Amino acid sequence: MQIKSWLTGFRWVSLPFSDYCPPLSQSQCDLNLLLDGLLQLNKEINPDKIEIRWQTTEREGCKLLTQHVLHSLNLEAGLQTIYNNCSRKFRQYPHRAQRLGLEVNSEARPEDIEAFYRLHLKTRRKLGVPIQPKKYFRLLNTNVIQKGLGKVVIVSHNKKPLSAAIILHFNNKSMIKYSASDPSYLDMRCQYYLFWKCIEWSCQQGHCYMDFGKTDISDEGLRHFKNGWGTNEEFLPYSYIGNSTPNPSSGRLNILLRQVVRHSPPLVCRLAGELLYKHFA
Repeated sequence: MQIKSWLTGFRWVSLPFSDYCPPLSQSQCDLNLLLDGLLQLNKEINPDKIEIRWQTTEREGCKLLTQHVLHSLNLEAGLQTIYNNCSRKFRQYPHRAQRLGLEVNSEARPEDIEAFYRLHLKTRRKLGVPIQPKKYFRLLNTNVIQKGLGKVVIVSHNKKPLSAAIILHFNNKSMIKYSASDPSYLDMRCQYYLFWKCIEWSCQQGHCYMDFGKTDISDEGLRHFKNGWGTNEEFLPYSYIGNSTPNPSSGRLNILLRQVVRHSPPLVCRLAGELLYKHFA
């Protein structure tokens, strides 16, 4: 898809808003033909860069950059084996949450996407990251979740939502695409209960694989959390054609933006997302 942005330039991305999108090919020869074509188009059309969110062959004109890792969980072993492979505290915390009276709901209710968004806003603000536009989640709900290709799972206490996740699923595979928790209630281990219930639900649906999504290599805390569930962690390189590649460092602008979002009202987090999110697809 083509993106024209005054902020991030003129570029082609496969596929915007996706963690990864491997090229469809039957052989290395096919993949080489695809790269040859992209290199030629790069000369003719000259975008700032062409980004393929997967590893291709590194060659002249095509660079590989690894800024993320991918976590996945094999569900075919069965729920009990998955439970046994979890870290000790990852087995204990869901039981503790249950003893505290936390409840889980995964029924399709109209208000669930709104409840998720409120929790997601609190999480993104705490991290200092602009939130996706609200319209994005409403369209995701209408076009994917309500058509049977997704699920909103919510953990509550006394009917107050504390943690929520959006699961997308297709072809016996599922992905925890988004998750969020109220920072004021993390001591109740609601996020651990949430993830365990997501795993449990996917196993009950007969899914063979669960994708935990990409994580920045530098985010040791989130990597530790995902690895605690017995996931497989692997590097996730992206391929770039053109003269412009992302800067692996966070940069002063990103650091400043995080500080502003963290110490401003929630409205600033929302407005920043409305203005900036589309430029970083």
